[in-house]
Amino acid sequence: MPFFGATQLCVSDIFAKQTTDIFPEQEHFCTEINLFDAGVNNTIVHFRKAPPTSDHQPTRVRRWGEHREEFEHNVELLPTASQLALQDGVFREHAGRSDGAAAAGVPLGMICYISKGMVIHADERKAQGTFRAEDLVQEKRDARHPKPFIEGKDIVRWVVRHIRYLEWGTERAPARFSRQTFPELHEAPERLLALRICGDTPTVTFDDRQVYCNHTAIVFVPWHLLRGVRNRSIRKSAKYSDESKPLESQTGCLREDLENLSSEYHVKYLLAVMNSSWACQFLRNVRRTQTDIYPDDWKQLPIPTGTPEEQEEIAALVDEILALYAKHGHPLPAGADEQLRELEREIDERVAALYGL
Repeated sequence: MPFFGATQLCVSDIFAKQTTDIFPEQEHFCTEINLFDAGVNNTIVHFRKAPPTSDHQPTRVRRWGEHREEFEHNVELLPTASQLALQDGVFREHAGRSDGAAAAGVPLGMICYISKGMVIHADERKAQGTFRAEDLVQEKRDARHPKPFIEGKDIVRWVVRHIRYLEWGTERAPARFSRQTFPELHEAPERLLALRICGDTPTVTFDDRQVYCNHTAIVFVPWHLLRGVRNRSIRKSAKYSDESKPLESQTGCLREDLENLSSEYHVKYLLAVMNSSWACQFLRNVRRTQTDIYPDDWKQLPIPTGTPEEQEEIAALVDEILALYAKHGHPLPAGADEQLRELEREIDERVAALYGL
């Protein structure tokens, strides 16, 4: 092989994913050891600037420990494969592992359209500095502020704890927002919302009140509830057959297919899986930082294909949780909180059983 010069870099996992034009020789995954007190996961990549060959398999190593001094002592060789086979997965610790639970599920991104919410400060090009996000939101609804609105910080597991109201239909709102999204993203009859900056534990809630949200929340809308909605944002994730080129139609990920698939999943069943201990563990392995869970992280979550009866039974447990919050509010009092823990334990057991665990 021609010599192109070797380099070693320690980078955030966010950027490692994007470095696809290199020939990695060694990768050291440091998700479980805090090297720099920076709140991000790091990967050390020893690479050459060269196109990958068909037979090359990089050495992939897991490093872990409570202190950075343990870097040299806690070492595990990970499964590997050719870079061409792994594709972007070459920069992910879990790639190449045999995971029966993951194989038993459908990726969440095939069931839901997933996106972050609006960015409601002034557009940097059209109206820079003319208003701030806080200028648009107030506690009470009126004619100028008709849209229920939340930020990520208003989301707790299972419920939204606080709603304010967003200015809408004025000269600046939403026309001059930095990121507007599209109305159907927020006005679906039912959907899920997740706190983006959630630390160690995924935090997802159910919404059937058409609450608008900003970019600190992640929105999940089942594909069939967006049937007929066409725009550039959605086309980046999936296209209808009449929007696709011939080769694209052979991938099996047309909008029509995703809409049919998503109609087989109860939204509250999805919520139960996403708030489960298993999902927490899976996302811990694939997420790009220790602070945020991004749409691309969520898209990978495998959802077990429960029967309609199994889904209904788990959704009924979610209804019991929502009823607790409807009765007592947030935070729950001690007795109701114990009921919540029991219901969450039962959900965890049922979800684990569906994964065959």
